[in-house]
This record gives sequence, C-alpha cells and structure tokens, in this order.
Amino acid sequence: MFRNPACRVLLVEDDAGDASLVRQMLRANADPRFEIALAGTLAEMRERLSGATPDVLLLDLSLPDSQGLETIHAARRAANALPLIVLTGYDDTEFALKSLDAGAQDYLVKGAFNTDGLVRAIRYAIGRARLEQRVHDAEERWRFALEGSGDGVWDWSVPSGEVQFSQRWKEMIGYSEDEIGDKLDEWEKRIHPDDRARVKADVQAHFDGKTATYINEHRVCCKNGEWKWILDRGKVVSRDVAGKPLRMIGLHTDITERKHIEERIRHMAQHDTLTDLPNRALFSDRLQQALAVAKRDQLRLAVLYIDLDKFKPINDSLGHDVGDLMLKEVAQRMQACVRESDTVARIGGDEFVVLLRNVETPDDAVRVAEKIRFALNQPFDIAGRTLNISSSTGIAIYPDHGSNEIELSKNADMAMYTAKQSGRDNVKLFVSERDSMPGC
Repeated sequence: MFRNPACRVLLVEDDAGDASLVRQMLRANADPRFEIALAGTLAEMRERLSGATPDVLLLDLSLPDSQGLETIHAARRAANALPLIVLTGYDDTEFALKSLDAGAQDYLVKGAFNTDGLVRAIRYAIGRARLEQRVHDAEERWRFALEGSGDGVWDWSVPSGEVQFSQRWKEMIGYSEDEIGDKLDEWEKRIHPDDRARVKADVQAHFDGKTATYINEHRVCCKNGEWKWILDRGKVVSRDVAGKPLRMIGLHTDITERKHIEERIRHMAQHDTLTDLPNRALFSDRLQQALAVAKRDQLRLAVLYIDLDKFKPINDSLGHDVGDLMLKEVAQRMQACVRESDTVARIGGDEFVVLLRNVETPDDAVRVAEKIRFALNQPFDIAGRTLNISSSTGIAIYPDHGSNEIELSKNADMAMYTAKQSGRDNVKLFVSERDSMPGC
C-alpha cells in the first residue's frame, strides 16, 4: 500500500491540541508506522510539499490563511493527485459531499474517530486515489488511441442508410469481416435498449446544428453476448442545398475499462469498504427518497439504530482482523433479516442503521428489529473461535416520531441509548416526553 516502510503524513492543522491528538493516534499504530510532518498554514503546507512528497495529506479546513471548501481547492492545486482527507469539527452530510466533490478522498469529524478509524481512512484514501489515477491514465490512453489506429471507424451515407464499418470496429465486438453487414440497423440493433433513444436524440441534435460534433457513450452487444461501453464521436461532413445531412463519419472507442473503474470509484464513495454496506451518505440519500414517497403515498417507514454490545472487548483483545471478520458477518446476518427494498448501512465502527420502507404498524418494525437482535445473538465462528455479542436497537417511525431525516435519526438514536441504559440486548421504540406523561 505504501511506497516506504513508513507512511508519510503531512498534517495541516493550526490547533496545537488537535494536532497533538492526531499525532498520538498515528504514533500509537504499529503497522503501518507513520512519519508525521506538521504545517500550520496553507503557505507552510506548500513549502512542505516542495520537498519530500508525503503519502497522504490530512487537512483542517479552518486555517489562518484559508477557510472552508477553498482550503480543499487550494490544497488540491498544490498537492495534485495526493490523497487528501479532511479533518473538521463541522458534522454536516451536505458539506461532506461537497468536500468529496472538491477533491477530498474522505471526510472525518473531529472527536468522532479513533486510531483504527483514522488508519482505515488513510488506507482507503490512498487506494481510492490510485483508482482515480488509473481513470486519468486511461483517459490519456484514449486520447492517444483517437490519434492512432486503435479505434473503429464508420462512414454513414444518411439518405441510403448504409454505413461502412472498418474491420477494427467489427473486431471490437467480436465479428469477422463478413459476419456483419453495412446497414444502419446492423449498428442500431446492437445498441443497448436503454441507450437507443439517447443515441438518436444526440444524432438528431447534431443534424439540427445544435452541436458541433456528435458525442455519445453507450453500450454495444458483442457477438458473445457481453456488453461493451463505446465512446461514439462523429460529424456531418456534407449537406444538401437545403442543409439536410448527406454524409457523416465518426469513430468508436472502447471505453469499457474506464466505465468499470468509474463504477468502482462511485461504489467506494457510497459504500463502507469493509462490509460493502451503504455508508452514511448513501443511506441519507435513500432515506430522503423513501420519505418523499412516504409523504406522497401516506405510508409509514421506520429507521432503526443498532449498536453492537460487547464488540469492543473482542476487537481490543483479539485484534482488528478478528473484529473486521465479525463486522462482515454481522452485516450479512442483518441483510438476511430485511427485504430487498430495505437498506442496511454501516455508519460507524460498530454502529449500523436500517431503513424499513412501508411498514404497516410500529409492531412490524419491532418484529424486524427483534429478528435482527436474535440473529446477532447467535454464536459467531470467527478464525477458529466461538464468539458472542448482542445488540441494542432504537426505532423511530415516520410520521409518528419525526417528519424528516434529522428528527427520525435523532429519535432512533435516543431510543437506542435507552436500550443501552436498560441493560442492553433489547429493542426500544422511541417514546416522546408527551407520550410518556401519565394519562397521555
């Protein structure tokens, strides 16, 4: 993962207390070992980057010479493709997504992570940055291919509908010279059904003079039944006196590898790398969509906050490798307890949240929560050991316990805390202060 025996970290932080805490966390980690350099301003960061290049940049967003998202933009300009992790006291999902869009690989809230979480974030940021570099390298290869002979070429006589395809284009989709004809439908019928309307619309826009060049990305079915992503570029090269297109030529470029890498990057940005469950950002998006449907159709939904009991002693005594294996098994058991339309997400070290769409009554949500609790109560066979944990669950129902994401999340979390205080290993439905008053 790292270029050197030690991972070199540049910490950009002007608060001495926060800087000391991060240093202590990283120095407490044995594998990998961290070498930490400190900069208190953006200017000092630039000076540090002009020397030895670190493996990762930890960046506070409130510095004497820069604030907020501009800090990320400035750091990205100075650090180029260097992995960048934001450290901030501002816990806001929308701002976190803006930070990722600005070029950060991760977003950590101060006081909400420990050594293990910070080390994992560094590992994942470096891995994600390498995937992004692969996308960039792939794009450079495509530019080179467009200038060379690696693309498929097509020449379309628009009035007759005949299209001359180069041998390279036919080879790209697995056909020999004589296995595919030169009519327009020989191309169109191989385009993915979901992409055909968009291809036609983009071609028509170019015919109408709305675009200087026709450009489209779509899927094409190969002879073996597989789908390839194609970057299709073309241009009308002749028109009749009325301006109608007579001839159009273009190139097909295979961009399947790029699409696969982009999909992996999108997946990593929306999912927990350890369990492959949706992360907090993706859960928030799904909850907001579910709330919109529930409000429109007057349905109920439930949010479950689940915290594992007795997990930390196992993680601390047997090591993070055992803990990670258990978390993966926990994720699988929880997913087996819900419907395909529901969502299980991991939002912290041993914290999970579940979205149950369209529940008839609060009792329905309680039954699912009890099903999950029972599943997690069963022994775990991890690395040759039999281990046991339990869970504490809090439930909030829309619209009974909140009308939006913030209210539901807060109340489910409060109910989970009540479950903890009540001896753990149980399920609690949120009860408001008004509902708990005698006579109500």
